[in-house]
Amino acid sequence: MYLKYHFNISIGSAVHNAGNKAVNDCKRIMLDNGYIDLEISFSKKPYMIITNFLKLVYYLIRSYLLIKSRSIIVVQYPLLGINRFFPAYIGLLHYKKCKVICLIHDIESLRFQRDGRQIQKEIDGLNSYDLVISHNELMTKWLRKKGLNVVTKEINMFDYLFKSELINVRINNDISAKQVAFAGNLQRGKFLSKLKCLPGKVKFIIFGTLEDLSIPDGENVFYDGSYAPDQLLGHLKGNFGLIWDGDETADCSGPFGNYIRYNNPHKLSLYLAAGLPIIMPEKAALAHLIHEYKIGFTINDLSEIATAFLQIGEQEYHAMLKNTRELSQKVKEGFFLQTVLKDVEIELLHQEK
Repeated sequence: MYLKYHFNISIGSAVHNAGNKAVNDCKRIMLDNGYIDLEISFSKKPYMIITNFLKLVYYLIRSYLLIKSRSIIVVQYPLLGINRFFPAYIGLLHYKKCKVICLIHDIESLRFQRDGRQIQKEIDGLNSYDLVISHNELMTKWLRKKGLNVVTKEINMFDYLFKSELINVRINNDISAKQVAFAGNLQRGKFLSKLKCLPGKVKFIIFGTLEDLSIPDGENVFYDGSYAPDQLLGHLKGNFGLIWDGDETADCSGPFGNYIRYNNPHKLSLYLAAGLPIIMPEKAALAHLIHEYKIGFTINDLSEIATAFLQIGEQEYHAMLKNTRELSQKVKEGFFLQTVLKDVEIELLHQEK
């Protein structure tokens, strides 16, 4: 019988970093499903560069010797600095007749809108894997268009592990309150400074690290603090959770606004885990899920939120809450990653025949 391994690289620790939450949850789900952990952890301190390099070489050699022939290795991608070297390591694993799976968290060349040469380098690296787990069909289409030629599966939504009994989300069941929560990286959300200009007396409750950013706390915008991902669920409040990115309120603009057309925002999983219905851009890759599951509404412009609040009746809103709670349970239990991993294992067994 083949063995299953989980591989990822972590650097330092960012307590309030949702990206770490996504990686750690995927790791936890795999370990709970029989995967053997091969995580390599580095210090982010500059003077540790040589130590980190020696540690990397040691752990890669050690991992290679530990991995049994004909095993499955799931790699959390990107690999924080060693993406371009890792295909050579995959080649060595292929000598052991192992299957190496890439679980994508981010496509950096797409996320940062890099040039064609950088895109091609990233695609070439992905083609060294035996199978790629993409976010969704739109991301897979983009990868195919750019030259990806290996088998793909889609996770469709990231999980957000949490024990249900620990959640104390203050969801406002009164739709007339017009409260919208936004949690995330406030440093890149330039649109936040323009929320005060939106019509309709919608109240925005902001969560995240301020650093040198100034949020216009006032009549319709309220800053409510920064919390670690697991603690945040106990502080979220409002009628809906907002997914938006970029510089403007009229459109999701800039590199990060464009990226939402292809990726699965971890913010979606956060709001679902909290039981909050969702507001999402119509052009987002996962907008169809909002309509399919009836867990919120989509917009093209943030000014449309006020009109939507007027159009949604109490009965419809309570139905959204019910639908969100049903999906919330799956997200908190790791349903989506477990499902795609089962599909991957079936696919690999089929290839062996």
